Amino acid sequence: MQRLTLGAVLLLGSASAQQCRDRQIAGPDGGMIDWHDVDGPVYTCAYYTEEKICAQHGDNWRNVFVANEACCGCGGGVTSTQTLSLREHNGQTFTGPLSGTLSDGYDEYPRDTDLEVTLQGSNCRLQWTSFDLESGEDGECVYDWVMVAVGGSTWKYCDKTSLPPTTTFSGDRAVQISLHSDRYYVGAGFELNFACDAGPETQPPQTPEPTTATPLTPEPTTATPLTPEPTTATPLTPEPTTATPPTPVPTTTTPPTPQPTVATQEPVSSGALTLREHTGETFTGPLSGTLSDGYGEYPSNTDLEVTLQGSNCRLQWTSFDFEAAKDGECVWDWVMVTVGISSVKYCGDALPPTTTFSGVGPVVISLHSDAYVQGAGFELNFECGGAEVETPEPVATCADLRTAVGFAASTWYDAGGEQYTCAWYEARATRCSEFGSGYRRVFTASEACCVCGGGAASSDAVDLRQP
Repeated sequence: MQRLTLGAVLLLGSASAQQCRDRQIAGPDGGMIDWHDVDGPVYTCAYYTEEKICAQHGDNWRNVFVANEACCGCGGGVTSTQTLSLREHNGQTFTGPLSGTLSDGYDEYPRDTDLEVTLQGSNCRLQWTSFDLESGEDGECVYDWVMVAVGGSTWKYCDKTSLPPTTTFSGDRAVQISLHSDRYYVGAGFELNFACDAGPETQPPQTPEPTTATPLTPEPTTATPLTPEPTTATPLTPEPTTATPPTPVPTTTTPPTPQPTVATQEPVSSGALTLREHTGETFTGPLSGTLSDGYGEYPSNTDLEVTLQGSNCRLQWTSFDFEAAKDGECVWDWVMVTVGISSVKYCGDALPPTTTFSGVGPVVISLHSDAYVQGAGFELNFECGGAEVETPEPVATCADLRTAVGFAASTWYDAGGEQYTCAWYEARATRCSEFGSGYRRVFTASEACCVCGGGAASSDAVDLRQP
């Protein structure tokens, strides 16, 4: 049996062939593979297009999508692929089903810019492939950023040390992607892959089952499908595991700082955590369990938080009821999730998307309320892997690099000005990771400063004019 290809496929109920490709899902190694259902890799789109299997089982077994959403031969798949850019399509809205790439459209995005594109569809998925924007300050994106807005929730991303997480927004949503820059430093911009299903009003009609006879389901050539569940019970839809593409290789000649090693232990149950009982506490992986506000109705004038420390932490929200947003912004009550320099606020009564944060780092979940309207609060399931504590190697005698390019053997500072010296980078632990590779003056901080992992092996000045 031959697999369906990305070429032209005859859709069920169509009179002519249309360009269509089957959907993909995250594979075990984090890459994207052709869709198959939850029962295993035997049950592919090619299996479903045999006989009447689309009509009989196409809505039963899900793997992110069901066959009727994922497979061209079952009436789903992706029927449009586009290359979009904020530069060429600013202010436009594109309606699913569609997929393709979206970028800023510049080799280096311009200063003093505000651009946006909107994707309208269901189950929109964003997978970032490159990202290079000006770094923020004190954990906030205050200069340049890309913002993703869905309903009353917004995500701001900046910096270039890591890619934003891959995210799927369940339900029929308008996903707005915008770029803002100030009048100073700029970067190379961003690119992402996107895919959106058709919304409820544009979904193609399903092919009805024949009324004269129901043919028997043929056995697959390599495996036997499971007996379908009764039509009155539908299995819960598993959320996709967010897959993060590999970080681009640095262009500098300095060896990269070793990454922490992640433990392989299985997560252990931590039971039920609440912000009410555990505010201010940190829980270290491997662990899994539930987290809620801990009240039947969260109180007014409250600020509470819990930190999950581990690798590849996954949050899956099961209930959510907060005061609604104002003009698309969470200004009164909210839950905020903070990971590194990125944070997102949630309010209203829509469930936030399930998200996996790749790598090792703290995930802070906090609740804020004002003095007035309250809601029933939230509950989520979480799971985090473990992380071994990295023991740094003994540091040999090291001197900050000295340059002789325009200044006579002056102490290094970055391109932002004379105040951004190695001492400035050393004054706060996060500055090396947030800004160390972002601002170059002959060297970046990660190359020039001992505290950031660079520096010279002796106190001799380095004259870059020498061969």
